[in-house]
Formats: sequence, C-alpha cells, structure tokens
Amino acid sequence: MVKEFSKTLGFGLFSNNISLIESIRLFFELLWKSDELNKKLKDHERLQAEFINISSHEIKTPIQAILTYSELMQSEPEKNQTNVDAIQRNALRLKLLSNNLLDMIRIQSKTLMIRKKRFDLTYLVSSIVDDLVSDQEHATRYLC
Repeated sequence: MVKEFSKTLGFGLFSNNISLIESIRLFFELLWKSDELNKKLKDHERLQAEFINISSHEIKTPIQAILTYSELMQSEPEKNQTNVDAIQRNALRLKLLSNNLLDMIRIQSKTLMIRKKRFDLTYLVSSIVDDLVSDQEHATRYLC
C-alpha cells in the first residue's frame, strides 16, 4: 500500500491533472487537520485529568475536617458547639464545591447564568484558617 501511495503521489507531483493535484492537496490538508485535532484531544484529556485530580483533592479537604470534628465531638463533648460550627462550615464548603462542579458542566454546555452575590471575605478566610489550625492541633494530639 505504501508503494502504491508513493506511485500515486509521484504521479501527482508531476501531473498537470488539476483534479489529481487538488485531491492530493486535500488529502494532506486532512492529514494535517487530523493531527491538530488529535493534539487538541490529548491536551483536553490531560486538562480533564488534572481538573479531576484537583477537584478530588478540594473535596477531600472539607470531608477530612468534618470527620475530624465529628470525632472530636465524641471525645470532647464540652467543645461540641465549636465542633458543630466547624462541621457546618466544611459542609457548606462541600456544597460550594459541588455547585462549582455543576457550574463547570453548565459552562461546557453554555447554559451558565452568572449572578452576583455578596459574601463576607473576612469570615471566609478566618473560617479556613480556623479549620486548618484545628486540623493541625488534632493531628498533633494523635501523633504525640
């Protein structure tokens, strides 16, 4: 088949037949476009895998905090309100993450509706810091 293609190509290069030359040109354009589409597909697959990896990590973080605080509730009943607050914050983070994933699907399907929403940045940052500090203190207690 390779020899036949080489013969055809050779005849086409030296041919004055416009339709043959046009066919060869179109063939190579299709090959070129096919290669470009294949590269884009591989890039898309790589980005998708990276997105799934990051999303998975982002979901694990609040889940671990919820598990940690629920364990603390069992072992330290005197601090239950603090732990309940932390569980609620992390459950809300999970809800936000799942909404963000749904938004990604809406972006891909071009059905996303953007709405402005006020939020308290100070509260958000302080709650994340509180969770990280509590997780670290809890881990230190278990390690010592």
